[in-house]
Amino acid sequence: MSIAQAPLAGSASGEAMKRYMPWLFFAVMFGQGFGPLLVLQYLSFYVSDYMGMSLVTLGIVLTGCNVSDWAFTLITGTIVQRTNTRWGQYRPWIFFSPILIFVCYVTIFSGFVASELVNIIVIAACYGISGFGWQTLQLSNNGILTKVAGADGATRLLLSARMQMGTRFAGIFTAMITAPLIQYSTEHGFNGYRLMAIGYGFVYLIPNITMFFLSKKYDQFDPDFKAPTAGGSVKVWELWKTTFTNPHFLIIFLAGITISVDDNMVAPLNTYFFRYSIGNFSLLAVSGTISLFIASIAATLMRPVAQKLGKRNSALISFAIGVFLNIGIAFLTHQNFVAKVVLVSCLQVQFILFTIWGINLYLDAAEYQEWKTGKDMKAFVMSMNNMVPRIASVFGAPFSAIVLSQSGYNPATQTMANPEIMTMFIGLLPAFTYACGFLIYLFGYKMTEEKAQEYADFNKKRREERIAAALAAGETIEPEPELVFEDD
Repeated sequence: MSIAQAPLAGSASGEAMKRYMPWLFFAVMFGQGFGPLLVLQYLSFYVSDYMGMSLVTLGIVLTGCNVSDWAFTLITGTIVQRTNTRWGQYRPWIFFSPILIFVCYVTIFSGFVASELVNIIVIAACYGISGFGWQTLQLSNNGILTKVAGADGATRLLLSARMQMGTRFAGIFTAMITAPLIQYSTEHGFNGYRLMAIGYGFVYLIPNITMFFLSKKYDQFDPDFKAPTAGGSVKVWELWKTTFTNPHFLIIFLAGITISVDDNMVAPLNTYFFRYSIGNFSLLAVSGTISLFIASIAATLMRPVAQKLGKRNSALISFAIGVFLNIGIAFLTHQNFVAKVVLVSCLQVQFILFTIWGINLYLDAAEYQEWKTGKDMKAFVMSMNNMVPRIASVFGAPFSAIVLSQSGYNPATQTMANPEIMTMFIGLLPAFTYACGFLIYLFGYKMTEEKAQEYADFNKKRREERIAAALAAGETIEPEPELVFEDD
């Protein structure tokens, strides 16, 4: 019997890791930054203004889809946790999921308009299937991160920082070109949404397929997958029960839900904000480009600051600043483009201080869980990061519909009587949720950076001892080369 030993990026000796690996993570997230944009920011606008569907109907449909996403998250986390193929645990999903997403998005924005019932069925099916694809893809890229970085906390932060950089730089490009291209195409009789869905699809297909091939040595078939401390040995009910009784996980999970409101409930309203409050839809691209360019610089420079502060202090400072910035957005940005750009840019920088940690918060909770139980459940614990925006997005479409209704929006005439009401909601709701996140981390988050590294090192040592015991029992080990990361 042979036991495959996963590469340990934090080992003190061995072959040096290729310098391109962090930039491959950057490229993957750069590509993925193009994908969800159309659905997140433009879907409600597309179905109301292009397809003529009622926003209330869309809200009901998407609410149902997002509720089903909760079940998908539990299912995908369980499936990926127990995946062990000839291509490894995560790589099959990195290959097939982007293709699935591409087909769904092109279908949604194809310009096909039938009866409202048919439109509802098509949108609901594609939205749900693409959600499953995104969950497996994001989880698998995070999983590859754990395989590459090993137990080393600094390497994990470096890779998650590169991923944040990729996401932010993608935001710059999408903000620069999406709204202008859609508007230009529409004015010239083309379906700009479909063009974007196809073009953006190739942008996230290519780097993920590249990751599939270049991550081969990190993620391979594990013949000892069912060993007591390996991921394949954990029963489904044990996965769920152990994770949802993990106190470190519960704090991160609850705080994550509160601060996901901005992206999942408020972001869809920005399209309406620039059209009806600012009075110039094209300025959406200008605002997004400026704020995301500043955020990209912050993502490039913020890693040493975040590393010095640690996860808890990064969260507290970020959330406290976010409260005041969002109050400013509520009261200062109606019909004031400059104030909007300045405050949103500051908000992007503030949020980077927290989001630069990426999946590491959930990894720490997973390391604690493995330390306590002796079983590796990282894939499932990390999958819960995908459930956070799903829970927030359940309320997103109904919230948008309510705010637009209270603001006097009329889709038939494409007018809004009271855009200042919408502006107030855009600022005050995130201010409240940031305050909640601050309190949760202040009183609930207790894990120190030293303790998190201690858990990771202990789990690594225990795994090495299991392999040594297998050797002593006469089993054959076929190790892959250990890797040392070269920080650039």
